[in-house]
Amino acid sequence: TLPTVWSTVHVAFSRAALRAGHGALVHATAGGIGLAAVEYAHSLRAGVAGSAGRPHKHGLVRAQGVRQVLSSRDGAAFARGGGLAQGGRRVRLVLNSLSLDFISASAALLAEGGCFEEIGKRGVWSEARMGGAGVAAYDAVALDSMMAAEPVWMQGVLAQLSARLGRGAARGLPLHAFDLARQWEAAFRLLQGGGNVGKVVLRLGAAGGGATAGGHLLSGGTGGLGLRTARWLAARGARGPVLASRGGTLARGGGREWAQLA
Repeated sequence: TLPTVWSTVHVAFSRAALRAGHGALVHATAGGIGLAAVEYAHSLRAGVAGSAGRPHKHGLVRAQGVRQVLSSRDGAAFARGGGLAQGGRRVRLVLNSLSLDFISASAALLAEGGCFEEIGKRGVWSEARMGGAGVAAYDAVALDSMMAAEPVWMQGVLAQLSARLGRGAARGLPLHAFDLARQWEAAFRLLQGGGNVGKVVLRLGAAGGGATAGGHLLSGGTGGLGLRTARWLAARGARGPVLASRGGTLARGGGREWAQLA
């Protein structure tokens, strides 16, 4: 549950130079990245405010030591409650995965010199638009592109995670596991309904059998995960997978993965 999740948090927190005494706003705090971010922030002795959807998730997030928990479903409620919950204080870091009104309301809570770290994929603001809103430091974190471009750097990040695990400073996340061949729809239904806490994991069966029999259509197939999945299938005997996407172009940094697949 941890390699890509923890590494994404590590990149975001490092870019924001989060330190003891700083405040961080972490959206979707009951998800995998949210829970990893809370643990990481506490290790730095930074304060954390967060957002979550269902009421039972609010209780779970508070039990992790998050001081304020706001709505991740209602942008207007978040905007009204955010300033009140912060008591006039501003945060050093926003780790965002939401869209629409959540982006503008979160940017308004950012302190001067703070950093807005974007890991969302839908309705993402441009750097120019974020600058117009008064945010000077804005980063879109795309770990798939970064690890493809800088594998040695990624190895160093994973070594840091390994060391943390070794001394008990990081823990695996809660997970909901599903069999890829038989339960994939149930897995995505759980995600769609926001019922998961931590990570949703699709387990791959043993190589051989029927895993690569027949045709394969991958939606989002030209993105980092789609190309990697297609290469996994091809390595196990699948022929002629169809990679579908809205734009019909490779994701940024996907050239190497495409060449290996071809």
